[in-house]
Amino acid sequence: MDYYYPTTNTLNIATGAINRAYNVLNMNKVLILPTQLQRDFDYDISYLAANKNFTFGAFFDKDDVVVLIKYADLNGHKPEIEDHIIYLNKKWQVKKFQEYADLKCYIVNIVALSGAKFNQIFNLLGETNLTVSQHD
Repeated sequence: MDYYYPTTNTLNIATGAINRAYNVLNMNKVLILPTQLQRDFDYDISYLAANKNFTFGAFFDKDDVVVLIKYADLNGHKPEIEDHIIYLNKKWQVKKFQEYADLKCYIVNIVALSGAKFNQIFNLLGETNLTVSQHD
């Protein structure tokens, strides 16, 4: 699981585009829990908007989880709403968070962003073996 938080925001006045630079923290040991242990039922928007007769709906499993993150894993950073997480090849947005001083951790509620494009940063470690010998 990779935790991304923005460090700088640069605004291009001509185009209106915002370029963000992120710091990334790799967290190998986190506790991930579902927010609900039951399926939700979602109504059609026309039912909600106009109070008409029920047209259709569906049961679905939400991509909404709770993550327990230790203080030490965040290196002094406090979670913010602008932060996001890359987990299971999905981008997850920080929805809300709460600090628990007794447990020395944050409880962070994250929600998956369907179809969101993201750039994931990978730390690669290369190793080369070099043997030096002298021949006569």
